[in-house]
Amino acid sequence: MIALHDKAITNFRNYLKFPTVHPNNKYLDCRRYLLRIAYSMELKVVSVNIMPETPVLLITWIGTHPQVPSVLLVSHMDVAPVIPEDWTEDPFGGELKDGKIYGRGAQDSKCIGIQYLEAIRKLKSESKVCLQNIHVCFLPDGEVGCQAMASFVNTDEYRELKVGVCLDAGWPSVTDEYFLFTGDKMSWQFTFTCRGSVGHNTLLIGNTAAEQLTFILKKASEFREQQANILQEQNNPDDVVVINCTQVGGGNQEIFIPTEFTVTFDCLIPCSYDLETFEEMLNGWCQEAGSNCTLKIHLKQHPTPETKLASDNPFWIAFRDAVEGMNLKLKIHKGWNNSDCRHLRARGIPCFNFSPINGTRSFSQGPDEHLSVETFLRGINIYSNIILKLANAW
Repeated sequence: MIALHDKAITNFRNYLKFPTVHPNNKYLDCRRYLLRIAYSMELKVVSVNIMPETPVLLITWIGTHPQVPSVLLVSHMDVAPVIPEDWTEDPFGGELKDGKIYGRGAQDSKCIGIQYLEAIRKLKSESKVCLQNIHVCFLPDGEVGCQAMASFVNTDEYRELKVGVCLDAGWPSVTDEYFLFTGDKMSWQFTFTCRGSVGHNTLLIGNTAAEQLTFILKKASEFREQQANILQEQNNPDDVVVINCTQVGGGNQEIFIPTEFTVTFDCLIPCSYDLETFEEMLNGWCQEAGSNCTLKIHLKQHPTPETKLASDNPFWIAFRDAVEGMNLKLKIHKGWNNSDCRHLRARGIPCFNFSPINGTRSFSQGPDEHLSVETFLRGINIYSNIILKLANAW
């Protein structure tokens, strides 16, 4: 067991060393590393070329009855950008310090990719048997829109998998509970373009682009505050719209009043939210800002069904039994994020967004992202029990 633990820790630390940050990521080197792990475990490997130089990588443990619906374990190879000077450790060093493993992706989501593989290694070492095929899927774009999965589910390679159930990343919990998410929020991304009067900087010209920009930012801030109040009252992010200003552009010289400013927002919207009302609100902001303000919606996702946790869902029964067998406490939520699972849920596939991380503050996308060795190793054991149950549920 000690040897398995040491190998898992080494594989995790090495995986963190690949700077798979868009747009100048190191996917091919990262992919070769994962292939070496897969071949050392005598697992089947398939690459599906969805995106140039960034294929979807499938690593498969063949079950005894491969004709029955399979288990798909999803993670992504890419990670969020870093500001190195904000880190006390090398973000791509895979450093082990004071019982913690540091690196971008330590929580989101390179940890679970390695934990999946190490859980399979553990099951194989114990001579466990699985009826269903188990596919570990490594995706290239979890941080920038999940378009690879959107394309992958329309391929012959995906159809040949005969997916019956999917596991994907969840979210760390600071308590002794583990979060389980049964759905996804909808991603909307949109830009307001504000055009106004131009002139010399000595003049107080009216109807400038900056005035329109200020109005839009004020309306967005008011809406954001409303949602924050709902979150404070309910202490549950499930039904809250998350809106964030992500880009502002305009102006090229200090002394000239620019003719145009742009401001872009990213939103995560609960599937129960009235999208028609939301879009009407955005158009209302645009009209109130001025006749030269325009709105362009770049991304407009639609609702996907939640996974039902019911007695007629054998995969939920298997997941529940595995969790109860380990005496884990679950906190079930509809969904806080937008994951690759939405593309499978849209096709009626039951999906569980779950990360075996509790008692841990989230450092996802922040400086000094890390995971304790204890939590990492415990997660392998948790996954091995869940995977074994899911892969024998049919």
